Amino acid sequence: MTREALKYYKANAERIDVFHEQKDLTFTAIEVWKLATLDKTQIHKSTRGHFRKMSSRYYIAIINGRPAYVRVSDHWGYFTTRGSWNDDNYEYDSIPHNWELDGAQRRKDGNYAKVSQAGYIYLD
Repeated sequence: MTREALKYYKANAERIDVFHEQKDLTFTAIEVWKLATLDKTQIHKSTRGHFRKMSSRYYIAIINGRPAYVRVSDHWGYFTTRGSWNDDNYEYDSIPHNWELDGAQRRKDGNYAKVSQAGYIYLD
């Protein structure tokens, strides 16, 4: 496997490291198992969230030959983060997000299923 994802991250780290600050995003669903087949590099893993939520994981991956920002999580839609990603300057402010997952598994009531799901956004 090539290391194009890592090379892309290193060349674009300044822009990628603040990508998570966007409050409204729509990701395209991808099967979690497919991530194992991709050229990817993990850029962040969140701490266990409120109400014992599963930690979210973030990657830069090459999907269909294009760089993509990937999130794997069991919570989509509206959520809050507990602060910045920089451990040296951790801020404890609650930051609201509305990150939608197009093509996600949903419950009968229309809400997101509480299972680990993955989504991506192309960066180019």
